[in-house]
Amino acid sequence: MLASWNAAPGSGDSRGRLRAAERAAAQGQRQLDELNQRLITLSRSDQISRAANNELQSSLAERDEEIAALRADVAFYERLVGSTAQRKGLNVHSIEFAPTEAGTWNYRAVLTQNLNRGAISQGQLRFSVEGVRAGKLATVSWDDLHQKPSSPGQDYSFRYLRN
Repeated sequence: MLASWNAAPGSGDSRGRLRAAERAAAQGQRQLDELNQRLITLSRSDQISRAANNELQSSLAERDEEIAALRADVAFYERLVGSTAQRKGLNVHSIEFAPTEAGTWNYRAVLTQNLNRGAISQGQLRFSVEGVRAGKLATVSWDDLHQKPSSPGQDYSFRYLRN
């Protein structure tokens, strides 16, 4: 013991410091584990919040579309039957295009008129489409859409509903 004391003075003190360091390391590891668990929990919470936010934004966009469609329907019916509706000639209320599997397009046009409620509205519908082709603004005419010159318009005929 005397030889140990002379060869390594303070080794007893080293053992105490070692135990204290081991306790501090164990406490540090516990804190690290707690912080890691907290990080995992917060990350998952963030993922859930983002998913809920995306779903909410999607739902709000759908509701906005529904509201816009309902407002358009109300405006349509007010123009037709509203007592304060301004008398107008032929109008395009809406037009919708849908691609087909064959590479062609179907369209649906809703025409209105309330100027002469008893008269039959008839004629031919022709339109052109404006868009971007090869990065530049382009207009495709009715004849170009049908891919033949002097293509006749789409016949239409309807009567305003009477009260």
